[in-house]
Amino acid sequence: MDLTEPTPVPRVLAGPTLGFVAEAIGRGRGAEPLAWHNAEHLPLLVFEAFSATEHMDALDGGEHTYACAITERDGSAQLDAIATRAERAADGSWTLRGAKCFVPGAAEVDLLLVVARADNGLGVFTVARDAPGVTITPLPTIGLDDQCDVALDAAPATLLAARAEDALAVVIARAVIVLCADAVGAAAAALDHTAEHVTTREQWGAPIGSFQAVQHRCADMLIDVTTARDAVYDAAGMVDRGEDALLAASRTKAFVIDACRRVTAAAHQLHGGEGIYADQPVHLWYRRVKAIEPMFGSPDFHRAVVAAALLDD
Repeated sequence: MDLTEPTPVPRVLAGPTLGFVAEAIGRGRGAEPLAWHNAEHLPLLVFEAFSATEHMDALDGGEHTYACAITERDGSAQLDAIATRAERAADGSWTLRGAKCFVPGAAEVDLLLVVARADNGLGVFTVARDAPGVTITPLPTIGLDDQCDVALDAAPATLLAARAEDALAVVIARAVIVLCADAVGAAAAALDHTAEHVTTREQWGAPIGSFQAVQHRCADMLIDVTTARDAVYDAAGMVDRGEDALLAASRTKAFVIDACRRVTAAAHQLHGGEGIYADQPVHLWYRRVKAIEPMFGSPDFHRAVVAAALLDD
């Protein structure tokens, strides 16, 4: 690979279909929240961005499993904050030093896709999970989503893409949009479950859904779900048309996560005493949205991105 040339920015599709799938997964009651992020989809976005056909075929054929290691231990996934270092030896081999946090599925996959800083910019490297110098520690999280801490101490690595900042930014933007679709699915499921509950739960001889205050809360939930879903698919369409993926992702994350958290919080309240029990599915949907909130930047961070873009205009 020519290390003097940057990786070209791909025109990755926004993935409206992928967004639809992520929303459907977010609706599920399975024990594996954020299933799209935990399995194949983020590595697939990386392979598509860098035309890594060999790895894409290995993933598709089940020969290898992958996990993306982007976020640093301070919780930052911003590319200019990447501190993990890539060092090149005289024989051309690479080793990585540093640490990554919140790496989904790292303890179970074959290969890690690690973003690290070399002398000429950011690169993407593959590292075997069981390679010397790799220490993986599972992390308990609110999302119950199999996150891990990964320490790299002179871990041998193979370069996948060099000077990849711009292409990685597009990959992360696309991932943010799909994560938002996952959150919309969780909020929509919480709304449906709550609507069914308030029509069957009776108090004072009448369904609680007949009370005006409950109806108002359900109406607010519906507005939030509808507008959040529209925001996700509007952003997906923008990226699909080749428009600014970074700004589209920030606008979406800034709005959607807050809306979905309002919905899942209202679901707990409208379930009354039943809402406190952990075996109720409303807990699963709340955890999914809460776990997505800090991934690749909090809503506050993305609001700052949007504000800066507006001020520049």
